[in-house]
Amino acid sequence: MAFARANEPYRIEQNAKGEIIVMTPVGGETSSWEAYLSYALTRCAIETGKGISFSPSAGFRLPDTTLLSPDASWIATDRWESLDKQQQRGFTPVCPDFLIELRSPNDSAFAAEEKIDQWMANGAQLAWLIDPSANWRSSTALASSRS
Repeated sequence: MAFARANEPYRIEQNAKGEIIVMTPVGGETSSWEAYLSYALTRCAIETGKGISFSPSAGFRLPDTTLLSPDASWIATDRWESLDKQQQRGFTPVCPDFLIELRSPNDSAFAAEEKIDQWMANGAQLAWLIDPSANWRSSTALASSRS
C-alpha cells in the first residue's frame, strides 16, 4: 500500500510472478464509465442490503498472490464482514463476487479476456468485460460466470 500511495496518481497492480504493472490515470470517457458502473453497483448494494460495492481504486490481493483493481466490484456482505478491520483497510484479501472490467483503448481483446479469466480462476462468481469504445446501445460485453 505504501508503494501504491507513493506512486499516485498511478494505479498499481501486481501479477502472480510479483511483477509490478503501472497503469496511468484514465481519460474522461473511461472515467465516466467507471463512475456510472460504481454508482450502479453502489445503488444495488444499498437497495438490496446484500453486499458492498467498490470503486476502481480498490485493490484485491487474490489467492494466487496477484493484486488487481477492477473497474467496479461487489462482495457479499457476509464475506466482507468475515474480514477483520485490518483486512478491510488494506488490499482486500478476497476476490470480489462480481466485477466489471472496462476494455481500455490500449488493451488488446486477448489481454482483457485473460484478465477476466484470471479473476474467475481466483474465485469471482461473475465477471463482465465491457468495451466502452462502442456506443452505449451496442457496447459489447463478455460475461463469465462460475457454474
